Amino acid sequence: MSEYHEKHPKIKQKIEKPEKAFWERIFCQDVLASLVSLAKAAKEGLLALAVQVEREMFRKLMEIELTMKVGEEGKHNPNRQAYRHGYETGEIVLGARKVKVQRPRARTVDRRKVELEVYKAFQEEDMLSRAILERMIHGLSCRCYLSGLEDIGSTVEAVGISKSTLSRRFVKMTRKALGELLSRPLNDLDLLVLFIDGVVISDIQS
Repeated sequence: MSEYHEKHPKIKQKIEKPEKAFWERIFCQDVLASLVSLAKAAKEGLLALAVQVEREMFRKLMEIELTMKVGEEGKHNPNRQAYRHGYETGEIVLGARKVKVQRPRARTVDRRKVELEVYKAFQEEDMLSRAILERMIHGLSCRCYLSGLEDIGSTVEAVGISKSTLSRRFVKMTRKALGELLSRPLNDLDLLVLFIDGVVISDIQS
């Protein structure tokens, strides 16, 4: 605090104790709403909190990328090359499952769709497929898959976890893993002995 402020206690008091309106301007409604949702998620478990944080990060990153590509919302721009086009329901991967989110849309002035890279990144399914494969290899069935997952919060709607969907993913991942195993090169192996075993199934020996 400067010497001037020390000599003027009223000014000092205003600086040290800002009015309520000042804090309301700093902590805008959007930030307060995010804090409230995070507080609720924290009560439902660590993963629920983590997923809620990721959802908030996704929403903020989408808004940043959208603003970079089409400009600020509600601000006149005579050179605008694209514009916002509302919202639609989408799906991203969080917490070893797919969840529904509201994502913004945008179009160029000649009506072409504007692709958002953040949305593509959050749709990456490799981690989801690996999580499904790992759990099922350790004995978690398609029927009981959802029951074996940690809760991600009551406000998050999970999709893509039906028995048929999980089964298709498992078949796809195991087929890929088997193909990689059978096609791996053996040139760098110095084999001294090769032992071949088999299992008798009915009258057919393999």
